[in-house]
Amino acid sequence: MQKLQDLAWVSVARGCGFAALGIVTLMFAMSGHLASAFKSGGILTLITSLVLQFRGWQAPKIPYKRTELWLMLEPQHRPDDALAQTVIGETLKRTYLGFALHSALLASCLFALSLVLGLFG
Repeated sequence: MQKLQDLAWVSVARGCGFAALGIVTLMFAMSGHLASAFKSGGILTLITSLVLQFRGWQAPKIPYKRTELWLMLEPQHRPDDALAQTVIGETLKRTYLGFALHSALLASCLFALSLVLGLFG
């Protein structure tokens, strides 16, 4: 079970890393006006959080054999077919929602920095 959770974390973290790379690149391009850079970063991070939340809600409904997590699991670590849909769906749901929460917290920090820089910058 721990192996399944670890691989789910890796799978979701990889996608979030690519999103973060794009967001940070845009923020760096806007670094001439820091308040706008942090505001746009907050907006995009909040959108990422919403996408992660949606994916979390949909995770139990996605056929388990079509998930990246199923492909990452070695055949000897795969759960029985009778339980696989429930176990993989719920593991992905918890992982997506956890990343969505962290993404929302990061977005609120970016918005707060944007506000501070807008007021005092």
